[in-house]
Amino acid sequence: MITIGGEPAPAQLAALSRARLPVVVVDPLNLPDTPVTSVGATNFAGGLSATRHLLDLGHRRIAYLDDIADAACDQARMHGYRAAMEAAGVPVPAGYVRTSGFRYPDGGTGGAALLDLRLPPTAIFAASDGSALGAVQAARARGCASRRTSAWSASTTPRSRS
Repeated sequence: MITIGGEPAPAQLAALSRARLPVVVVDPLNLPDTPVTSVGATNFAGGLSATRHLLDLGHRRIAYLDDIADAACDQARMHGYRAAMEAAGVPVPAGYVRTSGFRYPDGGTGGAALLDLRLPPTAIFAASDGSALGAVQAARARGCASRRTSAWSASTTPRSRS
């Protein structure tokens, strides 16, 4: 059995073990507490790559919109973001790292909060597609030019990176 983004409960793991069904957890939200094989996506590398992309576009005020603050995958993305910013010698201002949630409305709320800062970011790296779309909508609602909205979000997957 392969699970993505979650971990089976201990009772489920015990039942699967009794049935001799192997389990692999792909990209768990948190590190598993029980002995189970897990595979993590390249979240650190994705965070690093997405932030470098925004830096390459000329942005220096880049914010990070997190999904779930204590989720291992989001922590890895955020550390990749911070590593890219530090390597470029670009400071991360206070308030530029926010937790919103992974859904569209969450991204809208989090994006709006970032854009309402005294010195708003020129780009937002959102940790999920849903929050990225919400942040783009928040930017559009504030009158950001449509030619700039492609720089408002970067995903960790090449197929959706903008």
